[in-house]
Amino acid sequence: MDRRTYDHHWLQHAVSAGAEFHPNSAVTAFDQRRREVTTAKGEKWTGRFIIGADGVNSRVRQALAKARTIDEPAHSGCATALECFVPRREGSLPRCPAIYYGYVPWGYGWSFPYPHHQVLGIASLKPKIRCRLKDGFREFIASLSSPDPGALRIQSHGLPYGNYLRNPGYENVLLLGDAAGLADPFLGEGIYYAHRSAQLAAQAVIESRAHPDAAAGRYCDSFRRTIYPELRYARAGRQILFSLPPNFYFPVLAAMLRLMPKFCEETIQGQRSFKWFRRKETQAGAG
Repeated sequence: MDRRTYDHHWLQHAVSAGAEFHPNSAVTAFDQRRREVTTAKGEKWTGRFIIGADGVNSRVRQALAKARTIDEPAHSGCATALECFVPRREGSLPRCPAIYYGYVPWGYGWSFPYPHHQVLGIASLKPKIRCRLKDGFREFIASLSSPDPGALRIQSHGLPYGNYLRNPGYENVLLLGDAAGLADPFLGEGIYYAHRSAQLAAQAVIESRAHPDAAAGRYCDSFRRTIYPELRYARAGRQILFSLPPNFYFPVLAAMLRLMPKFCEETIQGQRSFKWFRRKETQAGAG
């Protein structure tokens, strides 16, 4: 899936439904008291509802955290990711999306095919890896018979990997997707949670038309019933597996993905539950 095409598709739907699109107007600041966002062009916008869907480095989330109107998780959960684009050569790289474990501790690698190029990436939790991520990425690229890593343009960015919020909003301000840390802390998938949180937020806004400050309460209630438990169970499973030596958890993961690919696919798409980690989480907490 090409993200530009995908994002453009939904942008066109939003515009067709009546939304105004202001390109090249990145938000640089958010004033919670005034319910106002400021853009790089100096524009100021206010709204009855503020939707923070501005990514892993969300300025809306930062403003809420600074004002102490949301509680950041005590545990670390933002990973460092490295990514590059390589030309597609027939037979050299997988033709379907693939996830790889074993190259870095507390993380994973990926290979996503596009029509004319392949996206290769790797990510791991910051406190766990320090300077080992680049070495792991070089080893990963070499294992795929890809070009010399030194000749590739490697980009770095943050990735939600367990820094999800329990209450992703305050009054009329709602955080969605990566801005709320809503990526699967076990397999790293984020599109499903972005869509699901947007659905819950939209419902909360509709139900709070007359009382905007009630929107976050409605949104957080539905979020804690549906999305939050799944993220907790996924993180619990990750903590259990990744705390084991790599030569133990890697064969377990490989066997699970090989023997139950449909089960894993349905889990990260929300069609199945991570609640099968509930007992493990309870046992780990008791220990």
